[in-house]
Amino acid sequence: MDLTLSQSAIDTYQRCPRRYYLRYVRGLDWPAPLTSSELDFEQAMRRGEHFHLLIQQQSLGMDVTPMVEASDDEILRNWWHSFLDHARTQMPAAPQAQYTEVELAVTIEGVTVVAKFDHLAIEEDGRVIIFDWKTGTPRADEQLARTWQSVVYQFVATERGGQLQQPAKSPKVEATQVQLTYWHARDAQQPVRLPYDDQMHEEGRRRLTTVIAEMKGLIECDQEAVFVHTPNEGECRHCPYRSYCERGQEAGGEMEPEMLPDVEEMMKNLDGLDDLDL
Repeated sequence: MDLTLSQSAIDTYQRCPRRYYLRYVRGLDWPAPLTSSELDFEQAMRRGEHFHLLIQQQSLGMDVTPMVEASDDEILRNWWHSFLDHARTQMPAAPQAQYTEVELAVTIEGVTVVAKFDHLAIEEDGRVIIFDWKTGTPRADEQLARTWQSVVYQFVATERGGQLQQPAKSPKVEATQVQLTYWHARDAQQPVRLPYDDQMHEEGRRRLTTVIAEMKGLIECDQEAVFVHTPNEGECRHCPYRSYCERGQEAGGEMEPEMLPDVEEMMKNLDGLDDLDL
């Protein structure tokens, strides 16, 4: 079975196996609005993507501040200045190596699990510092630590972070050398730093192995019926596939883009997103 999973795909499956099937197995488009204020929602997603692209361009040595200043988007300008004033000061001053929008992958039970990091820095002492830029509503440390994003990022970085050291060493690094930092543009001075250790790493392995075995079993059945609907119909109000399931036609109210499990895929599917002129 040639199966590749991201944290977003796993999160989607656990929220609703049926949604996972429609999105990732059948590859269907988004047939229905996600929120009742769809234009505002799309604008928020585009702003978040702009922000990530600006950081990527800045990391490549481009001076993007004049472009931001020329923008008529006050929210984006405020986020950018918060990044310059606060986020950059929390990043390693002289790392051994650093990478933006870099991917690492591990194989678990024959399935490839991929993590795409916003920014990853390797310290001289071998520590692996992960940064993830958030533009939605800040969440509590405990909530973030339990997300599939945290589990996948820290697990993959531990198993493969050594590949990014210069020169490259053994792929695996010590779990205690991995740190994940969530920086929220809306709460610039309060980053969430999540430590890691061997016990957390083995728990992450257990969680991933369990969910992957479950997903593989359903996919190998090759029957649509085994991908059941979520019992929580509240999830359906913001699901773009709700019309397939006869669980309502109207979208739910406003919702933060980052609170949706499929946000990365949604951004990729916005028309013209790859051609944005920043």
